[in-house]
Amino acid sequence: MFVVRYKNRDPRAVRPAMVVTMDAEGSNIRLAMPTDVWSRGGHHPDRCPDDNHILMNLRLDSKTMRFVRFRFDGTGLIPLTEAVEGSGHPTLYPDGRHILTDKYATGRFADENGIVPLQWVDICSGEETTIVRIPTNPRFAGPRREFRVAPHPSWDRTYRYVAFNAAPGGVRRVYIADMAPLLGASRNLISAN
Repeated sequence: MFVVRYKNRDPRAVRPAMVVTMDAEGSNIRLAMPTDVWSRGGHHPDRCPDDNHILMNLRLDSKTMRFVRFRFDGTGLIPLTEAVEGSGHPTLYPDGRHILTDKYATGRFADENGIVPLQWVDICSGEETTIVRIPTNPRFAGPRREFRVAPHPSWDRTYRYVAFNAAPGGVRRVYIADMAPLLGASRNLISAN
């Protein structure tokens, strides 16, 4: 999976983006997310555990950000829940029911000190659970916030541990969290497969 961006002729315009997929050796190239759909508003595509789908934030109606899923070939685009607004860097748990994501330090979910939550979202019930709130303001973010710290949670290959970024005291660090206590029944379903 690749995100392809290119410069617009109008330097004030947003850079158009699309998601392109292909087989490991470079064959079977597919346009999974075309520019005209992404341009409604969207960000942060991520491969789903089944290797056939992609999860991302997208404004299907050009207004409200939603977690959406679609196949690697661009078919089957659906919102995963209407109950929870899409945000952050979402990643789908293998049970297909839960999304782990972060929130942005500049968004309405952060406090004035840049402390943001990692969220566990149940897309069936619409319930959001805050796992932890973490500081993300670095000592120096850069003139365009290019050195900002986003938690960007990422699962290990066993789907038990999550790595994420934080900046306690303004110092960038990477943390690892054992998610087993939260996963409970979902974890048992995955290990049985």
